Amino acid sequence: MNEESEKLKYLRTTVFSYKQELDKMRRERKVLVGRIAALEALLKSAETLLKRELKKSGVSLKAVPETVKSGKYAGMTLKQAIYAVLTEAKKAMHVKEILQQLREGGAELKAKEPKMSIASTLIRGKERYEKVAPNTFQLRREGLDSTQAPLLKD
Repeated sequence: MNEESEKLKYLRTTVFSYKQELDKMRRERKVLVGRIAALEALLKSAETLLKRELKKSGVSLKAVPETVKSGKYAGMTLKQAIYAVLTEAKKAMHVKEILQQLREGGAELKAKEPKMSIASTLIRGKERYEKVAPNTFQLRREGLDSTQAPLLKD
């Protein structure tokens, strides 16, 4: 009987402990949901303000470089992320491979045709990239050195 009482005591303690932990997590979730909602509202306001200011200044929204939102390439412009992919690869890559690497690194490109965006970025960046085959590019050997990579601007 004593052994069974110990088991019951242990199980009751375990259940109680799980309930406490679950309650704690639910309270934390409530706080996080509130913080997320506040941040989403701030983001929406900032985006609205940006659009208004761009419209006032006559700058097109398309002139604002697309940035990678999360993952390995977070905060980078598409141009910077492509440069990082090719630098890491140390070899020529097809546009499809570059896109795959960007996606594996957490990039979510908003363009309708992301391969076209990547290809046009590479074609426009003749000072940095050279075309070695159809839709296949590599870094120019005489291009930027590694100390200049962070200075890439759109």
